[in-house]
Amino acid sequence: MYKDRPFLFALLALLVFWSLLAILAPSSVYTVDEMVLYAGFSAMDQDGSLFIENGYKEFGSEALQNWFMTGGPSGLSQQYPSGYTYLGYPFWALAGIRGLFILNAIAAVGVVALTYALASVFAERAIARWAAGLLVFGSFLTDYAGGIWPHSLAVFFTMVAIYAAVRAEGAGQIICDLGAGRGARLWYRVKHPR
Repeated sequence: MYKDRPFLFALLALLVFWSLLAILAPSSVYTVDEMVLYAGFSAMDQDGSLFIENGYKEFGSEALQNWFMTGGPSGLSQQYPSGYTYLGYPFWALAGIRGLFILNAIAAVGVVALTYALASVFAERAIARWAAGLLVFGSFLTDYAGGIWPHSLAVFFTMVAIYAAVRAEGAGQIICDLGAGRGARLWYRVKHPR
C-alpha cells in the first residue's frame, strides 16, 4: 500500500475533507439515537459515569424515562453498548459533539484504507482503488463519517478483523469459509421463510 502514493494522498485528502465537514457542519442531534448518545457523553463529561441525571434516580418515574434508555441501579443509562462512550470520550472532551464527527471521519478513512488493503490481497492495485472509490462514492460511508452514531467505527473494527483473518489464514480459505457461510444462510432463508 505504501508504494501507491497517489492513493495515500487521496486518503489524506478524504480525511481533511471529512474533518472539515465535521468542523463546519451544523452540530446538532437529528435522531433519537443521537440524542441518547449525546446524553451518554454528557453524563460521562459531567460526573464520569454512564448514568444520565434527570431526576429518574430520585423519583423512578416512568415520565422521566426516555424509551431508549434503561433504568438501572444508579439511574438511567443508554441501552447501547458503552464501549463507544469510552472510546469516543477523548474526542468528546477535545471538541464536544464535533469530536465525535472527527472520530467517525478517522474511522471512515480507516475503512477506505482497509478496503483497499483487503482488495489488494485478491486483485491488482487498480481494482483495489476502484473498490475503495466505490465505497466512498457509492455507499453511505460519507453519512457515517459525519455522524454521531458509531457506524463507521463499527465498520472499521469489522474490517480490521476481516483483514487480520485474511492475512492470518490465507485468502483462499477465508473466501471458501465466507462463501460457505453465505450459502448456509441463503439455504436457511429459503427453507425457513419468515
